[in-house]
Amino acid sequence: MMEPFERVSMALTLMRQLRHVVARETEALRQMKLAPLADLQAEKTALAVAYEREVRDLRATPEIFAALDMAQREAFAEASRELQATIAANVRALEAARRVVEGVVETIGESLKSVQGRSGYASGGAATPASATGPVALNREI
Repeated sequence: MMEPFERVSMALTLMRQLRHVVARETEALRQMKLAPLADLQAEKTALAVAYEREVRDLRATPEIFAALDMAQREAFAEASRELQATIAANVRALEAARRVVEGVVETIGESLKSVQGRSGYASGGAATPASATGPVALNREI
């Protein structure tokens, strides 16, 4: 069985790793760098699961915290506050990205509606019927 300090140190390590990954994800979202998001999401999920399991185990054995000195308890509390602040910033960045994506989808829908009913020209110069719509292409940049 691990000593109380070792148990809490493991949780602190997981908190710091999770905070680092969440901060990297938040920065990628702010910069609209979508490529690293899938890997960050997988890493964030794995760390969050490990962190949640460790904290659940710590809560189930309150004598672990009772055996720590005040400085160790305060370090744990500070790391928890820092993680919560980082997660809150991440949630805001995810919400902002969601709004951007919804806006793009809405703009595309409005654009398609605006061209419906207009006639145009097909390749070769023939007139297109009024109900035809044009092609839409999307890339991964916003």
